[in-house]
Amino acid sequence: MEKISKIVLDTSVLISQYISKILEERKIEVDEIIIPLPVLAELQHQANKGLDKGFVGLREVQKLRELSGRYGYKILILGEYPREEDIKFAKIGKIDFSILEIAKRIGGTLFTSDRVLYELSLSYGVDARYVSLVTSERPSYERYFTEDTMSIHIIEGCKIKRKRGSPGNWYIEEIDVSMDRKSIEDLIEEIISLARSRKDSFIEIEKPYSIIVQQGIYRIVIVKPPLSSNYEITIVRPITKKKLEDYRLSERLLDRLEKSAEGIIIAGRPGSGKSTFAQALAEWYKEKGKIVKTVESPRDLIVSPDIVQYSKNFAKFGEIHDILLLSRPDYVIFDEMRTTEDFRLYIDLRFAGVGMIGVVHVERPIDAIHRLISRTELGIIPHIVDTIIFLEKGNIEEVYTLSLKVKVPTGMVEEDLARPVVEVRNFITDELEYEIYTFGEEIVVVPIKRVEKDKLSLLLSEILKEKFSSKYEEVTIEVRGNTIVFILPKNLKKRFLKNEKSFLRKLKYSYGFNIEVVSKKDLSFFQLKRYEIRDGYIILDFGKELAREKVLIVSDDNVIAKLNLDKRGLVKIDINSPIGNKIREILSSKGKIYAKI
Repeated sequence: MEKISKIVLDTSVLISQYISKILEERKIEVDEIIIPLPVLAELQHQANKGLDKGFVGLREVQKLRELSGRYGYKILILGEYPREEDIKFAKIGKIDFSILEIAKRIGGTLFTSDRVLYELSLSYGVDARYVSLVTSERPSYERYFTEDTMSIHIIEGCKIKRKRGSPGNWYIEEIDVSMDRKSIEDLIEEIISLARSRKDSFIEIEKPYSIIVQQGIYRIVIVKPPLSSNYEITIVRPITKKKLEDYRLSERLLDRLEKSAEGIIIAGRPGSGKSTFAQALAEWYKEKGKIVKTVESPRDLIVSPDIVQYSKNFAKFGEIHDILLLSRPDYVIFDEMRTTEDFRLYIDLRFAGVGMIGVVHVERPIDAIHRLISRTELGIIPHIVDTIIFLEKGNIEEVYTLSLKVKVPTGMVEEDLARPVVEVRNFITDELEYEIYTFGEEIVVVPIKRVEKDKLSLLLSEILKEKFSSKYEEVTIEVRGNTIVFILPKNLKKRFLKNEKSFLRKLKYSYGFNIEVVSKKDLSFFQLKRYEIRDGYIILDFGKELAREKVLIVSDDNVIAKLNLDKRGLVKIDINSPIGNKIREILSSKGKIYAKI
């Protein structure tokens, strides 16, 4: 056991909880432990900001006080509370010099985990010990992981759950273990302590009510009240690391990835295996002799050491941009692009000639293009993204390629309607799947198979509604086969026909559509208000607003009869007729009956 008379502790070594550990392990014996008041002030400041490291350090001080009775040492608080000026210049070492002055004055040994402060102590003539934060300790949460566990989910007061299986093929299993608030706070302290002591761990984001930690292969998300209703810890790990060969890609696709694809989007739903494929692609490019780097937030791709991983959380937008341009990688993997800033970085680097592979969460492959439309010009999209790879349940489901052509969009008939069109083709079949072009002032994404079926139905339902919604209240547009139906309130119908006559004529003759303009009442379904059976008849009452109207009697989308209503909105039906029998059957089973004009 080593004997030291006086030891002085700085903020970093208190947060690491190193001193209480070596005291309990009887590796050291001391007479006095001195904690400078500026150190306590710094821990207080961190705790007031909601940062866990402040609470960890303060609890370490409390523990050292508890151990003092057992091991017979004194705890002294020395120094002055830092002034506003000291706090202002803390980053340039003002508080550190206060700690050094205390250690030198009392002849104590300074314990620190801050390499700069350690070197400064030696230069200042102060005896110092550098406490390395490198350790091989294993976290306690690992006991909840099985070989096929993808993630564990810990919520205060609830049984721990774990997700087992593989991407797209998993199930939730409940563990007969729950954690109260104290247990979760202890686990958070352990996670943070390991993040500061293990070489392969770091805190990506630390905010008052949320923390993201990368600990080896584990990505840990901690959320605390009041941001969340209860304490929550989610710990995720990759359970598979595939090679590109495992995906059994065709020679044609491999050739494209190697020789011509330089703007790639890997798309899919959360948990579909996008990051696993991105890792495999990064390793494949590296084996081809390419310089590969990644941009992540947080850094959780599992790649070879010679693939350098950059974190957005520790750099400004322009900083990563400049670093990547100056280091000249052949390919950059941009994991989980979400914000406009992410897409701007992707676009800027792609224009600089860097091969880019972006990973995005989308429902459909084409949705990746929707993310770009609002962030750049239509004509340059194929220069930014030339290949979209869509994954589902860990497998590649679709591959699209993009190119720019000047042509008449599919479904239009006049030559003077030619314009720049981005074609999106299925790479496997070479079939044209989508066209992207301007229609009026809008950029539209048109699915071609649907266009061939109903001639621009999706285009018109989106663009026409946008055009007229600001001019006419409650406008609705439907495309039925080769007919465009405009549905408006009855009082707007005449004004619409008068003001839009020339536009409607253009739709009819330029695009080959029939036009119908109807009021909402003409298309509405009116529920049966009441009925009665009297004198061998069923009397249906639909209300006076349908007085003298010719209507279809409908139930469950099935037309039962065509009938004329009287001046009160009533109709009388023989109870023994086929129609009467059908209506009586529906009413007895409590079915709904409607009238449609």
